[in-house]
Amino acid sequence: MSRIALIVALLSSVVFSSIALAAKGNEEQLKEIYKSYITQHYQDALNKLFEFDTEDPKLLNTKYYWQGLCSSRLKRYSEAVKFFEEAYKAGNKSQDIDYEYGQALFATNNLEKARKAFEKSAEKKFKQPVSYYYVGHISQILEEYIPAKSAYEKILKEKDAENSLAQYARFQIGEVILARAEQK
Repeated sequence: MSRIALIVALLSSVVFSSIALAAKGNEEQLKEIYKSYITQHYQDALNKLFEFDTEDPKLLNTKYYWQGLCSSRLKRYSEAVKFFEEAYKAGNKSQDIDYEYGQALFATNNLEKARKAFEKSAEKKFKQPVSYYYVGHISQILEEYIPAKSAYEKILKEKDAENSLAQYARFQIGEVILARAEQK
């Protein structure tokens, strides 16, 4: 199985498991939302989510999480950030929420919060090498070279880091060392 197919399968299982936990009594509506999402009809899924009315905390945290995912896929990152924050408040514990939240924060240039979200994602071992990449990249943008170097070194220690990402990490370690030398 190719890596892309594996990633799609994993993300689908993460999203679908959040549905299964919350679905009791709302199966049909949630299936329709999921179908729209999985077929990349994000605006349709978002419209259905806005119509989905619930006070059940499990369903509410799933609704906010999905609204965040759909908004992010539609490149409405500020909106996605708000939905992910609501999902957190409602108790969402989806495996990928920190990574997705970090992506939206990064896109809105909220770098400190994005770095924290990617650190949490790496701690949860979700897309760990890529999460470390974002921690390093953001640290480098913020001219915080010690945490940047540390994050890039963690990529090199990861067995499942792709060669191109490991190569990038090696290059960035050199860049960080050079930047630190120039600061002195």
